Amino acid sequence: INPASSTQLCTFLFGGAENSKTKEKTETVRVFKVPREEISDEAMEMYRETDAKKKQDKSSEDNGKPISDEFDSMKVAQLKILCKENGLKVSGKKAELQERLRGHYLASADSSTSMPPKDDFETMLDDDLR
Repeated sequence: INPASSTQLCTFLFGGAENSKTKEKTETVRVFKVPREEISDEAMEMYRETDAKKKQDKSSEDNGKPISDEFDSMKVAQLKILCKENGLKVSGKKAELQERLRGHYLASADSSTSMPPKDDFETMLDDDLR
């Protein structure tokens, strides 16, 4: 993005907002052409790698079966019970409940591996705490 371009800046900040005078919605997505000499070779190489990975991921998803987990076999009532037990929002469609639970369990798995174990301060002696 070119911060000197008012068009690019307005699309970035206010994309999809309604123009107060004309009552027209602004574009939510707009492609801006950037001259090739402004893009470094390193950035272009990273773009090509990212594009190749996306194409590879799409082809592997198309060839294989979609990944399923235990949430796919559960009924809505069971999913709602799990959401309630974990303090998550209970309303929504089955797919929304499944994604909410997947996100919760993935986040809790990430935080449990990255956080150090908690000490039990009640069982420690005063000398240990000093």
